[in-house]
Amino acid sequence: MINDLRNIFSNKEIDFVFHLEKAIEKNEFELYFQPIIHSISGSLCGFEALVRWHHPTLGFLTPPQFLIPLEETRQIYHLDIHVIEKVCQWYEEQVNAGRPVVPVSVNLSRVDFESTDMFRVIEALTEKYHMPHNMLNIEITESAISDNADLMHTTIDRFREAGHQVWMDDFGSGYSSLNTLKDFEFDQIKIDMCFLSDMSPRSKKILRSMISMAKDISMITLVEGVETDEQVAFLKSIGCDRMQGYYYSKPLPYSPLVSHLTEKGISFESEEDRKYYHMINRINLLSPSPFSFACGEVRHLDKGIPLAILEVKGDECSFIYTDDEFKELLESIGASDASGGIQRLIHFGILSKKEIDTFLHDTISKGESKITFKVNGDLCDARAMLVSSRQDCYAMLLSVNNFTQRLDISHEQLIDQSLMNIYSMYLRVSILRPEKNELITVFKNDHYDLPMDEVLDYRKMTERFAQIGVQQSDRIAYLDFIDPDTIERRIMESKNGFINTKIMTLDEDGKYSKKMYLAVSAGNHEVTLLVRYANL
Repeated sequence: MINDLRNIFSNKEIDFVFHLEKAIEKNEFELYFQPIIHSISGSLCGFEALVRWHHPTLGFLTPPQFLIPLEETRQIYHLDIHVIEKVCQWYEEQVNAGRPVVPVSVNLSRVDFESTDMFRVIEALTEKYHMPHNMLNIEITESAISDNADLMHTTIDRFREAGHQVWMDDFGSGYSSLNTLKDFEFDQIKIDMCFLSDMSPRSKKILRSMISMAKDISMITLVEGVETDEQVAFLKSIGCDRMQGYYYSKPLPYSPLVSHLTEKGISFESEEDRKYYHMINRINLLSPSPFSFACGEVRHLDKGIPLAILEVKGDECSFIYTDDEFKELLESIGASDASGGIQRLIHFGILSKKEIDTFLHDTISKGESKITFKVNGDLCDARAMLVSSRQDCYAMLLSVNNFTQRLDISHEQLIDQSLMNIYSMYLRVSILRPEKNELITVFKNDHYDLPMDEVLDYRKMTERFAQIGVQQSDRIAYLDFIDPDTIERRIMESKNGFINTKIMTLDEDGKYSKKMYLAVSAGNHEVTLLVRYANL
C-alpha cells in the first residue's frame, strides 16, 4: 500500500495519512472560525467551522496542505467527524458559560457520505453535546451530490427533516449547478467567490441574476470572498442576505476572532433577531413583484419604482434598505433618512403627523396600507406591507409611485406593458374624457365584463355599472362622484389635486366590499380613474 501511495504522493503527504489517527488522539487539530455577517443588520449571524493542523514536526498546516491526500485515501471522514465533534463541544462550552452563540456550518465531502452514515453520526454528536439541530448547518459541495444522487437525496431530506439547514457550497463553480438546484432542496446557497474576482458589469449582472433566482425559489443567499467596500455596497444593493470574507475577518481561533469582531463593532445576532431577519430575507428586492412573497399574489412594480424597507420602533423610524430610486426620492424633499423624510413631509404640509401615524398603524395592524399625497405638485401613492416583527419593532416593505410623471404620456404609451405594471395593484384603471363623453379601460383585474382599450359611452357605462355593480345604498354617491359634468372642476378645486371616495361594489363571489375610487387629472381634459380595495 505504501508503495502505491508513493506513486501518487510525497513522503510528507503519506505521513499525513498514517499520522491522522494519532493526530486526532493528541488533539493536534484546532478549530478556526470565519464569521458570516447579515447584510441588513451588519450583525454576526453564523460561523463557518474550519480546521488547522499543528503538526509535531512540520508545524502549522492549512487545509490545502493535507486535505487532498486524506480525500484521495478516503480517510477524510475521520477528520470531518472529529471537526464536527469539536464544534459540538465548543457549542456546549459556550452555552454552559452563558456566552452568546450563533449557528455554525460544517463542510461534508463526498467521501463522508460514502464511508459512513453521516446523518446518524451527527445525530449522535448533537445529542451527546446537547446542540440543537438548527444550530448546526450542513454544507455540501456540488461534486459530492453529483456522484451519488440517490444517496444524497435521501441524506439531504433526513438532515432537513431533522431541523438542520443544508447549504449548497461553492454554487456556480460546477457545470451542473442549475440542475442540482432543480433536483435538490437547499435552504441556502453559498455563491462561489470567483464571481467577485472582478467587479465587472458582466460579473455584477451574473450575481444579480443568481441572487434573484435563489430568492424566487425561497433560498437564503450568501456570497463568500467579500473583501472590499465596493463589493459590500453592491451586494447590499441587490439584496444579498449574508456575506463572508476577509472584509470582516480571516479565519481565526474563536477567542481572537471574538475580540476582532468586538473591535469592529459587530455583535452577535440573537435567536429572535434571526427569525426577524429571516422573514425580511424572503423578499426578492430585484423582482418585479416584491410584494408577492407573503401572499402568493403577483403584483408587479414598474422598473424605477422607489423601494425601501422601513423599520419602526416605537416613535423611531429608520430605513434598513433603500434602492437608488428611493434615495433620489428622499433627496428630492431634502431628506437623507426615514425620520428626516417624515419631518419634511409634515413640514411642507404634504402629510399630517396624524395621517402618517395612521398609515403606519394600519400597516402594523392590518398587514398592508396605502396613502395618497402630492410632492412638488406630483400625485404619489405610497404602499406598505408588514414583512416582519419582534416585540415593538416592525419591518415594512415600502414603495412609492409617482402617478403624475407616469400619467403625463399619451394613451398609446400608457397601454405599453412595461408601464401597465404600475397599475397591477389596482382592480381597474380607466381614462375618462368628460367633454367627449368617452371612457377607456386600460387595465382591469376584476370580474366585470368591460372591453379593454375600446372607447365607450361614458354616461351609459357609468349608469349601467351603478345598476349592476354598486350596492343600492351607494348608487347616488357613486353617480355624484363620477358625474362627467363636474368631475374635472371638483378635481381642480380639491386641496390635494385629486378626489376620492369609498363605494360598496360587487365582488365575484356575489358579496359587496368597499372599494376606493381615486380620480386625478391627466391633463388635456382627461381624468384617470383608479379603483382598488379600500382596506389596502
